[in-house]
Parts: sequence; C-alpha cells; structure tokens
Amino acid sequence: MSIPIIPGGNLPPPPDPGVPPGQHYAYGQQPGEFATPVPPRRNKSLVLWIAGGATAFILLCCGGLAVIGSQIDDDQPGAGASSAPPTTTAEQPTTGAPAETTQAPPAATEAVPSPTKPKPAPPPVQTVGDGTWLVPADVKPGNYAVTVPEDSTGCYWQRSKNAEGDLDAILANDNVNAGAHVVLTIRKTDKAFTSNDCGEWKTAPTSGPKATTFGEGTWAVDIDIAPGTYAVTVPADSSGCYWERMKSLSGGLGGIVANNNVDAGSRATVTIKSSDKGFKSSGCGTWKRR
Repeated sequence: MSIPIIPGGNLPPPPDPGVPPGQHYAYGQQPGEFATPVPPRRNKSLVLWIAGGATAFILLCCGGLAVIGSQIDDDQPGAGASSAPPTTTAEQPTTGAPAETTQAPPAATEAVPSPTKPKPAPPPVQTVGDGTWLVPADVKPGNYAVTVPEDSTGCYWQRSKNAEGDLDAILANDNVNAGAHVVLTIRKTDKAFTSNDCGEWKTAPTSGPKATTFGEGTWAVDIDIAPGTYAVTVPADSSGCYWERMKSLSGGLGGIVANNNVDAGSRATVTIKSSDKGFKSSGCGTWKRR
C-alpha cells in the first residue's frame, strides 16, 4: 500500500483503520510493523517568549522593591543600618488643670560638722596681797576684786604713777571698812599698786549674779549688781552715808558721775543706770531695789 503525496502541504495521512492510535507507519514499513511513537513537536519560539517575559517581570518586581526599600531607608535616620520601626505616641486630651508632677525628695546628705575654733583659755587668776607691787612686772593691768576681812583694822589701797612713795605719785586711793566688797581697775599707765590690810585681791569675774540687794563697798554694775532704782534707810548708829555713781572703776575723782552724803536715820534713794560702771556705798546700810 502506498501513501499518496498531496501537493501543496505537509498534511498527515488519513488514519488507517488497521493502525492503533498514536502510531504510524514509517516510510518503507509494512503493515503490522509499527514504529515507536514520536512525541508531538513543541513550538520553541513560544517557549522562549514566555521564559523571557517571566524573567523580565521578575526583574521588574525586584527592581521596584529595591527602589521602595531605598526610599524607606533614605527616610530613616542612619540609612543603611537596620533599625526598629518608629513608634508613635498618641497625645492624651488635656482637661482641666494640668496634672501635678510629684518629684522625689532629694537624697539626704549627711551633714559634715564644721570645725569649731577652740575657745581661748581664760587668763590665769592673779592674786595680790599686802605690799607695793610694780605694774606690769608684778601686777598685770585689769580689774581686781576683794572682800576685806572682818578682822581688818581698815583697808587702804593706792594707785601710783611711780614707786617713789611721795604724795605727788598718788593717782587714786581709798579707805575701806572691814567686810566691804571692792572692785578696782589697775590701768596700763599705772606704775605701782599698794595694798594694806585689804586681804587678797583676785582677778575680777566678767559675769556675776546681778544682785538686787547689796551692802557696803564698790560694786560692778551689770555684773555684781543690776541696774535700777534703789533705796535705803541709813542706820541710826552710822557716822554718815556716802554713795557714788561711777563711770569707771579706777577710783579717781574723774570717774564720779554723781554722789551724795546722807545723815544717819535718813532715807536715801538713787537710780543706778545701766551705763554706769560701778556704784560705791559707805556707811549706808543695805540697799534694795524698788
């Protein structure tokens, strides 16, 4: 059996009823001798176009993602480094007065005690007995106090401008009865000091009881006695009362602010001011503040 050739085309031959589907005779084969089935041809051009289009689409998608990623990175600080996505904080609506903020108290710090300067030591107490003493070799200038012993026949003291012993050397002096209290200032300009039957003089205190009742003697105001108005009735057996307000305790006439003599049995009243340095009483009895 011959296969007819149809001019003008490569049309396949009509099916042969005696040939199984999917097989055909090869050229020169006899019926019954079937050739191995030949797979159908594929259109290579279509495959190439599909592969090229897919490749272009993938490249286009990758390029777009790269551009988007580049823009995102450019918008973020520190482009090129991976960072966490930005967080947003929603603003809370403010109603009424603003909320008070409570601050923690500052941490307590241990106080460092400041160094304290040591108090100067008080000057040593100096004592002066009977005799004549040179100033300042034997007796340092300053305030001295003494209470005349009860068995004394009478105390005499004297400040001198030299140690020659004549009357012209006397700067100030006084006679004091037994049992009387005396406060006296020895000045830097003094050259000698004399004490006779007065007892033992000692450095006078700088503070005291500020008494409101006192008797015979010379007293430091605002130390021994308090300022104020005092009164006394002079004892009947007194030989006479003498009182004196003083602006200094040196015992000289220049230190007298006011003075008076009062007869025995008479009433005496005097105001001692806080500006006074001393008050002297002799033969007056006991003064009491009104």
